[in-house]
Parts: sequence; structure tokens; C-alpha cells
Amino acid sequence: MEEQNNDKIYGYVYTLFDIDYPEKYLYIGSTNNIKRRIIKHKTLLKNNIHCNKRLQEYFNKVDIEKFNYKILEEDYFENKIKLFNRENQYIMLYRHLIFNDCFS
Repeated sequence: MEEQNNDKIYGYVYTLFDIDYPEKYLYIGSTNNIKRRIIKHKTLLKNNIHCNKRLQEYFNKVDIEKFNYKILEEDYFENKIKLFNRENQYIMLYRHLIFNDCFS
């Protein structure tokens, strides 16, 4: 559900991680609907069609129950570009921990 406040969007920057290694972020993304986005990630991974090949390869070696997500930031953003820019700041900050090699 996209919430609005003075034409701003409410968005999330999140990470996917393996619960056995909670400090090793596997993927960082952004969305305005966190539940729908996590379901989409899990569906793509279960069907072996996620665009992020490294994440898919990792997933294929572990149980889906080991994957979880954490919200890194949630707030109102001026637009989706500002939200995407914030996601990219997190990607740069944690680039040594993540498998981000596609954007969706």
C-alpha cells in the first residue's frame, strides 16, 4: 500500500539476509510496498528465476526459511527517484556485503 503525504511516497530500503549470518546482507532494495516486494523475491527465488544470479545461486544452496528481511530505513520520499537514490547510498555503504548485480 503506497501511502502519500503532500504527494510524497512512503518507501522502504531493505535488505535480504540469511538468518545464520544476519550481518551479511545479501541484497539491498527499495520499494513502496515491502510485503509485496518480499513475496516477489521469494517467488522468483523459489522458481529459480531471480535476476540476481549470485543471490539465486546462494538461495539454491540453503532453505527458504533461512531468508529474512530487515528494513534499513522507512520514510516519506519526494518521489521514487529519491527512494532509489537512498537505496543506492546503502548499496555503496554495504557493497562489500551484498550480491546486488541487478536492479528490479
